[in-house]
Amino acid sequence: MFARWLLWVFWVLCAGFCVLPSAWADTQPAAADQVLESFLQFKNLELDRLAREVDAAQSAVGDAETTHAQILDRMGERLQALEVVARLMLSNPYDMRAALAEAQFVARNLEKERAPLENLARDLNLKNSAAAALAEELERKWAATLDKDVRAGLVDIRTRGSKLVQVLGALSNRIDKLFGQYTTAQQRAAALVAQFQEKLPQIWESEFLEPKPFRLWPLGWAEALQDLAEWGVNMRLLLGSQWASIVREDQGLLGVLVLFWLPFSALGLIVYRRLAPLFPPRSSGRHVATATAILSLSLGVSLLAAFFSGRVSQTSVLLVATHALIVGGAQSLGWRLRLLAHPKTWTWQPLLPLVAFFGCSIVLELLRLPLWLFHGVWLALVVCTSLGMGMLQPAFLYEIWIRRLNPWVMFFLVLVAFSGRARLALLGGELWCVGAVAGQLALGVVALAHSSAAMNKREGWRALAVELLTSLASLVVWTGMIFSVLGWLAVQLGSNMVFERLSTLQFNWGEFSFNFLRVVMVFLLFQVVRSLAAAWRSMLENETVVAGLDRGGKASLARVGIYCLWLCFGLVAMHLLGVSLTNLAVIAGGLSVGIGFGLQTLINNFVSGMILLFDRSLRPGDIIELDGLWAVVRNVNIRNTEVQTFDNATILIPNSELISGRLTNWTHKNDPRIRRDIAVGVAYGSDIARVKALLLEAAVEHPAVLSAPAPQVIFANFGASSLDFILRVWLRHVDFSVSAPSELREAIDQKFREAGIEIAFPQMDIHLRASDGVLRLRRG
Repeated sequence: MFARWLLWVFWVLCAGFCVLPSAWADTQPAAADQVLESFLQFKNLELDRLAREVDAAQSAVGDAETTHAQILDRMGERLQALEVVARLMLSNPYDMRAALAEAQFVARNLEKERAPLENLARDLNLKNSAAAALAEELERKWAATLDKDVRAGLVDIRTRGSKLVQVLGALSNRIDKLFGQYTTAQQRAAALVAQFQEKLPQIWESEFLEPKPFRLWPLGWAEALQDLAEWGVNMRLLLGSQWASIVREDQGLLGVLVLFWLPFSALGLIVYRRLAPLFPPRSSGRHVATATAILSLSLGVSLLAAFFSGRVSQTSVLLVATHALIVGGAQSLGWRLRLLAHPKTWTWQPLLPLVAFFGCSIVLELLRLPLWLFHGVWLALVVCTSLGMGMLQPAFLYEIWIRRLNPWVMFFLVLVAFSGRARLALLGGELWCVGAVAGQLALGVVALAHSSAAMNKREGWRALAVELLTSLASLVVWTGMIFSVLGWLAVQLGSNMVFERLSTLQFNWGEFSFNFLRVVMVFLLFQVVRSLAAAWRSMLENETVVAGLDRGGKASLARVGIYCLWLCFGLVAMHLLGVSLTNLAVIAGGLSVGIGFGLQTLINNFVSGMILLFDRSLRPGDIIELDGLWAVVRNVNIRNTEVQTFDNATILIPNSELISGRLTNWTHKNDPRIRRDIAVGVAYGSDIARVKALLLEAAVEHPAVLSAPAPQVIFANFGASSLDFILRVWLRHVDFSVSAPSELREAIDQKFREAGIEIAFPQMDIHLRASDGVLRLRRG
């Protein structure tokens, strides 16, 4: 039975193995056809999407060709005009500066307009890669047994993909052609910029340094009329070209208002609104003046940013307006900030004559008057500016120094002009005005930083952070002021020749050689060390940060820390300036001989000062007695110690005397207590117990007398005329060493009078006897 069952299972399995292959063979072609059909549908959809993108790319390339052709034509016209200017070999630096600015404007615009074209080319490359990948995928060798319809679909897809690749290739070629045109135009612009940058410093040098005769009147009326006629024609041409350029850039000027001026103005007004409590008195007129200054300064900075970004062409008229807005706004804002330190002061802005002189000077540059007329007008400006500065009476130290220096600066400029270099004198006057305004603005911003820091609570480490940030802000402000003046000079000259000359400027002295940049780095490092020293001193003065440290310890730490900072600064500065430490060792060896002879006292005082600082046996605030002289220690310096007597006289004592001599320190180790003895004599026959009780009562009632150690009364002696007592008391502070005994004597006298106790004084009784041969006197 079991064997039959196994045989039956065997036959069933054999039958199944025979039937399954034929069924699988029948269903396999149908499944393959379905997969291939789905594949073809997916590829068709992908081709349709790619075809739509290619159509959009064709439209974009067509629009780009039209737009960029117009841009290239416009830039080509400008480049052609600049090439004509370059061939004319201009000798006027102002015209050359305008040509350089125009060439830089064209170069920036070409670079800016090329960016969208690069994005379009990148997009075409991506589409071309996708189409190429699709065509490569369809190049596979399919089985020859495929259905004819399927093979026809594959061929159709392959054909469409090849056409898309060809179309994209043609579009890429058109874009490459535009790139070629842009490259050619950029090369022309770069060549012009390089040519103008090479010629401009030479022309400026010739304009400033070559002497020309200084004349205040023409050689004759005919020459004057001819000069004025030529000047009128040139001015009409100049102003016409300037106006045409401004009208052509109307969209750029609108973009300046939207992209630059509005954000700058909004930011400035928001900051001013935030810091409004710092600007007393809160009068509407001063608020309007500050807002106007912010708007003016932001508009000038916006135009400058538009010049550098290539949105607006830098014309002479716009450059003059930019300079006037920046300097005028900076002066007004700087003066408003200067009033933070002295809110109750009201006076005219003391630098207004300099601002007026600057504005007239830049307009005088633009007018390009005949030489004799230019000399007369400039000299009149110098005289008027000097008179205006002399009439004002500044209230602040910086403005006072500017007023004192102004006549000397103007006198020097007049000498330069009389030597035949009037254009150099004009530039020097403008630089003097810009430097004075920049310094005033820097002082105002520093005052604003300190006022803002004073608004915050200074507790703990926050006080140190605020002080450090304020010091670093001052450093950044002054550094920015210096580079702002140099930047103005670079814009005025139209090139970076100032920075290039300064970066390569070498100072040679013996074997030492260092350039200007290293000097600037030393100056910046000096400001950093100065800021760190101020922050270190402020931290030690804060009770929360250094709790438990006495005043003398704080002063000693402050001195030692500041000396270490300046020592490190000296070493780093010498390294930056190229001073070798080996040379210093040689110098120190030579100085050792001098130290042994002439500098012995100085070195002795120096070492004694270091001992006093580290030993802390003498600290600021201590009360000392030296040779019978009482004084308070104010400062322990390296060479001497500054003390102030109780007569308000300041004495500088060499440190060596304090170390080698005998010195009494009444407040050593922060113990200001002092003992005083008050001697009292009472008449014979007085109640001793009552006297002692009254003395103790007077001592206990005085507020300066300590209860521990307790006051003590000593019966000192039987005197010749009195019973002598001593009231011994401990006073809280040495400051009461004179006033407290005086007040105690007054109290003792009052208490003895009330108790009927007589304070003894020297007495003598004389007894006369007749046996001694004394004469008797009779009344007449």
